[in-house]
Amino acid sequence: MQYISLAGRACSLFVPDRKIPAGGFPLVLSNDGDMPAANFDALFSRKTPIGFVFLAVPPLDRNREYTPWKAPALSQRTPCFTGEGEEYLRFLTEKLLPEARQDLPITQEAAHTTLMGYSLGGLHALWSGTQCGAFGQIGCLSGSLWYDGTVDFFLSNALHPVVHRVYLSLGVAEEKARNPRMARVGNCTREIYRFLQSQVPCTLEWNPGGHFCDIPGRFEKALDWLCR
Repeated sequence: MQYISLAGRACSLFVPDRKIPAGGFPLVLSNDGDMPAANFDALFSRKTPIGFVFLAVPPLDRNREYTPWKAPALSQRTPCFTGEGEEYLRFLTEKLLPEARQDLPITQEAAHTTLMGYSLGGLHALWSGTQCGAFGQIGCLSGSLWYDGTVDFFLSNALHPVVHRVYLSLGVAEEKARNPRMARVGNCTREIYRFLQSQVPCTLEWNPGGHFCDIPGRFEKALDWLCR
């Protein structure tokens, strides 16, 4: 794993050690570049061969950048969600992606560009698939689809026509969360999955454990499905 500064952010980077294909490598762009539990170094040290460039972008603040609209805090001890996902998406598509395509051997084609994320990062990735045509594939890993208003939004807003595949995953214990808002995640994910199936090839993979169980393994499963 390497590191590169793009649009003012220190991003984690993996570039395959192989001949660059015509048109450049497919790109997997990931939210959650600030997540040590994902252990991208270990993931890519054992995952060979790789035929895509992986770029993980750290957020300035997850509650700000990964939320598409405002919502109350989960508790009195946590901050509220400020809903600045649209601004962050513009940052990705108008600043970071153009720099990445200038500096890295990656495709210019949206069809071969994937956006993925975990938790709130997954919510943002899936929401982004309705907002623009920059990404042909979406990965929403243990996505925070419990977030207030999310089901109504996705049932009323289709994916952009460029999006042609979607990967969803969830831990079987995540819907047993103590917080009643977060405990909605299982039913919310099932309902959104059923709706997405009517639009594009889509899978929902159930994993053992709760929200913080085997995060590297969940990334690996997602990458295997999205990049096969």
